[in-house]
Amino acid sequence: MKRLYLALFALLLLFTSALAKQAGEAAHPEQTWAIGIMFRSATIPYLTQEQKQIYSAIPMLFYEGKRMYFRGIAGGIHLYRPQPSIQVNAIGRIHFVDLPDKYQNKVQPTNLNYGLQLRYYLTPKLFLDAEGLLDIQSYTSSNFRFGMELRNQRYLFIPYFQAKIKSRNYNSHYYGLTLQLIDWGVDYSLGFLASVHVWSNFSVMALGHLTRIGDRARQSPFVQDSYSGELQLGFGFANNPTHPRKRNLRNRAYVRVAHGWATHSDFWHTNFFQLSPDSFGNQLTSLFYGHPLTDELLGIPIDIYLSPGVVYHWPSAVQSSALEFVLALKVYLNFTWPLRWRLGGAEGFSYITHITYIERIGFEQKGYETVKFLNYLDWSYDFNVGDILGERFQKLWFGYGVHHRSGIYELAQHFGRVNGEVITSHFIFSGNGNFH
Repeated sequence: MKRLYLALFALLLLFTSALAKQAGEAAHPEQTWAIGIMFRSATIPYLTQEQKQIYSAIPMLFYEGKRMYFRGIAGGIHLYRPQPSIQVNAIGRIHFVDLPDKYQNKVQPTNLNYGLQLRYYLTPKLFLDAEGLLDIQSYTSSNFRFGMELRNQRYLFIPYFQAKIKSRNYNSHYYGLTLQLIDWGVDYSLGFLASVHVWSNFSVMALGHLTRIGDRARQSPFVQDSYSGELQLGFGFANNPTHPRKRNLRNRAYVRVAHGWATHSDFWHTNFFQLSPDSFGNQLTSLFYGHPLTDELLGIPIDIYLSPGVVYHWPSAVQSSALEFVLALKVYLNFTWPLRWRLGGAEGFSYITHITYIERIGFEQKGYETVKFLNYLDWSYDFNVGDILGERFQKLWFGYGVHHRSGIYELAQHFGRVNGEVITSHFIFSGNGNFH
């Protein structure tokens, strides 16, 4: 696990430094971004009579940068691009394992695959992928994919065919459930990804696949079906493809420093100062970077940032110290009354190295197993310090906010099917300053 923590920290530093380097350039053009939610339905291939279909909600983030990208539940770093038709990428992708709902919190089978990807464009539309992947337990697999990118101003459609080669340890874990030794095998899949622009910044999205499970895996006594499949439908907000991209955004990159105190209150009560203090005084300190993506949404002057961050949870009598890694999209609505104010909200992903006291007792009271990877939410109210203290402080903001980890009310299988009401909220004071 220590290797995972170091890898996450290194990736966050690399990601943030790449964004900061881009923000330091003379022009600040509008970026490629999107945020949305998908509703996933998938079949359960395992031997079970109680449930054969699984449903889940999946928050999605998208960002396409010069050096790094994030696409829904996958992300990567462009390591080497000697020419436009060849890419070597370091990638990470959430791997869904579909079990009946009642086992998902206890087993928490959903995993992370990471490794290297070689992409070669045969033509501007046709591509080949070769991927070598590990999961957190070091079980290995490889993907070979042939696909086609069809796009115009309003739609994107990517059909593909994939062969997945699974090692013996992979098959034994996921199809033998660590009880049956199963030799290596190959799964074959047909799939697609699609999005359609509807109006302004609003789009709808879909993806799906049908997979024929390999012969050896199908012989497992725990596998009932020869095929598995999934379909995801959703909606979101993204760049308006009918408008030209802005060459220089009004908003600039920022750094936000915050310190907060844990509370037993839920997210909504904390926002309105209805606080139930934590008697042990547990605290956190956070550092976030805001990379500007756009300064307008639906024709309204709304600033949107990609915001990676690291959070230190201080040790106390009832908890050890912990590091939390966050990647989110942060949205600010700007208004003047009579000072300049920013009403902010963020949504993304959070991974913590050790469960905090507030979360642990919440999980125990509800009968849940603890979950380290969860949805991230924050809410903030900031005012411009320069409007009070003068021109010298025009780039400085100060405010109040809520730092919150959520399970989305048991709707998300990759967040362990936990109820968001048991997850911690933190009452925070923050200050942030813009670059340039």
